[in-house]
Amino acid sequence: MGEMPNNKNITDHLTESEIIFLHADLQQYLSQSCGAFVCMAAKEVIEQRESNSDSAPYTLLKNYADRFKKYSAEEQYEIDFQHRLINRNCYLDKYGDALINAYYTQ
Repeated sequence: MGEMPNNKNITDHLTESEIIFLHADLQQYLSQSCGAFVCMAAKEVIEQRESNSDSAPYTLLKNYADRFKKYSAEEQYEIDFQHRLINRNCYLDKYGDALINAYYTQ
């Protein structure tokens, strides 16, 4: 496994309503969901939306997705796992990729 990316906002955590609102948009850019990515990217998108035009948040979201896709599947799982350790009540257990949990409970 490669070196863990330094995600300063890995502790960012979204509410259930925020996740529901953005989940479909994230799927447009990702072939599979990663909970930590959803929380980290969507949190910034929500913050940016307040001060930018309608299209700016989605450009930001696509940029996050493009960067995140460069990590290997194992690195993506590790980011998500670390995020869930910090945010034990993360709503992404309902909306994220169920394979992430299976990967770490084998």
